[in-house]
Amino acid sequence: MSTSDETGTEDPRDLSGGASGSELGEPRGIHTGGAAEPEAPGGPDEPDESLEKPPPLA
Repeated sequence: MSTSDETGTEDPRDLSGGASGSELGEPRGIHTGGAAEPEAPGGPDEPDESLEKPPPLA
């Protein structure tokens, strides 16, 4: 029973840690996305299409 309890607590603990990391990454991505969003769709989007077009055309 003790082992089961320990394993059970470890499982949720692992999940909690994973969620914490995900949460930290989410806000980080959103922060960068918000600032990169305006430039990403306008700049990176154009070059991305250009890069994708040359290969098929070639």
